[in-house]
Amino acid sequence: MIMRPVETRTHNLLLSCFRSSKTRAKESGDAIAHSIEELTGFDASGTDEFTLEQAGLVSIGIPLLIANIRKKLPAKVELRLSDFAEVRTVGDVRCVVDGALERASMIKTGV
Repeated sequence: MIMRPVETRTHNLLLSCFRSSKTRAKESGDAIAHSIEELTGFDASGTDEFTLEQAGLVSIGIPLLIANIRKKLPAKVELRLSDFAEVRTVGDVRCVVDGALERASMIKTGV
């Protein structure tokens, strides 16, 4: 199976979730939970199991969620809509954000 660039990038971001630090996970988790609650009123804190549909976010809500999360993270963190193409759950969103935080940290430290 040949993966397209967006699929490969998303796959790599999801894999990086498992390598993220506790600090990065807390930062991304807080930003995501607060963003979802601000947009939909849904309390997504405490679990990554909720689907975005359960949280009141369908395809139209994803760009709003990304914009809201961006406001809560350091300016150097790059979140692209294409990175979220395959996300289905709050945990998937966390993995993408953790990957973006890790990339920004690596750029900052020159790794």
